[in-house]
Order: sequence, then C-alpha cells, then structure tokens
Amino acid sequence: MFTLRDLQQIGDFIIQPTDNIFEHLLVRRHKDRETRLTLYVFFHVSALKKLRYWNLTRNGSHFNDPKFLDETIQTLALLLPRNDAKSLKWFKTYCEKFQRSLPSPELNGIDPKAGLLLPVGSKRAEDYNYWLSRLMTLEKEYENYSPRTLRQFMRARRRYRDWTIYWVTVTALLLALISTAAGIVSAFVGGFALKKDKNGNKPITAACCCRNIDHITSTVAVASEVPASASGMTLEPAHIIDPSHTMVVTVSITTTITVAGA
Repeated sequence: MFTLRDLQQIGDFIIQPTDNIFEHLLVRRHKDRETRLTLYVFFHVSALKKLRYWNLTRNGSHFNDPKFLDETIQTLALLLPRNDAKSLKWFKTYCEKFQRSLPSPELNGIDPKAGLLLPVGSKRAEDYNYWLSRLMTLEKEYENYSPRTLRQFMRARRRYRDWTIYWVTVTALLLALISTAAGIVSAFVGGFALKKDKNGNKPITAACCCRNIDHITSTVAVASEVPASASGMTLEPAHIIDPSHTMVVTVSITTTITVAGA
C-alpha cells in the first residue's frame, strides 16, 4: 500500500489539508494544474478521538457511528505509518512547511498526532467500508501515474519490472559511453606518440653514409704518408645504414700504424 510520501514524491500528488471531514481522501483535478492531482486529507486526529466519545444529537450523522470515526483514523494510520522512518521524516517536514505558509503563527496547522497512530490491522482498500470508494480511486490514480522526472522514476518501485529494465538500460548506456571515451583517449595518445617518434628519429640518407665512409678512406690514405715518428691515429666515427634505412650503426675505428725508421 502507498503512503502520503509516495503519493507526493512518486505520484506527484498535491497533499492539501482540509477542515471538512467529508473532503477526506477526495481526489480532484484543478483547471490551473491539470497535470497534477490534489488529495484532500483531514489530519485532525485529536478532534476525531474526541468526537468518538461525544454524544451528538444530529440524527443521521456519521458521527453517531463510532466505526466511521475509527475507520477515518485508520486511513490516516494507513497513509502515515509510524513504523516507516522515511514517511515520518517526510510528514515532519511537511507539517513545518505548512505551518510557515499560514498567515499567522498562532493559527493551528496540521495535527502532529496524525503521524503517531498505531499500525492498522489491514492495508487493503477492500477491507474498508466508509472510505472504500475513495481509497480505490486513490489507488487507481496512483497506479496509473507514469513518472515524468528522473527523480520520480528512481523512486518508483511499484512496477518492479519497468524499474529493473530502466536501470539495466541506464547501466548499459553508461558502460557504452565509458568504452567509447576510453577508445578515443587511447587513439589520441597512440597518434601523439607516433608523431613524436617520427619527429625524433629522422632517417639518415645513404649519401650521408657514403660521405662518412669516403672520409674514412681519405683519412687512412693520409695516414700512410705520416712521418716515421707517428705512432698511431684515431679515425672519426662513421654512420653505417642498412639498405632499408631501418637501422643506424655507429662505428668507431682506431687504427695504429707503425712505420719502421730509416
């Protein structure tokens, strides 16, 4: 069974206190707010308990029947279960907000005892007599309401199958977004690394290689003409590149030349 908190936060009902007991549990749709339903609630529990013990002289009045008053109190206990912590917290906040909306702080607001009633014996609308019709209408309107906001959908668990499908879809969508973002980042990092590698390792041409080798040959030729007093010569490093230009090898050649004296 639903509570007043469920009706407001999930069903988007407007909970309107009323001083007319015959408007209790009445559901109306106003022209200026056709998308939302208004539920009137008679919160005066203390007055109901006093009326139960008073002998009223009005013939034909429902107040002559204690069962009517008891059932009215039970509907409040049904909509405001005191063993539901979330419902009690909501009711406390609702009472404070309604009290601040009154033109004078001296005016009586909502009876706080409405949230302290003993649990009802039955939570089924069919077990009520006087308020059966309005409870059935209220239940029908609540079940037929489709959440319009994300917050309402997150709280709406009365349709477990729809609620489960919704969260499975949301989870799958989030995973797809994360996977796509990871792929984009990976491609960007890979492209940046490849570009950096190309700029930092420029290939050396074969002409450069040949020029270095010619220089080595010339140096060796000059070394044969050195005086007899020379004991040795170190050749400059040369770069050797394989034909595919995929490997660069630096070769340092040290040659010692000994020439016999005359």
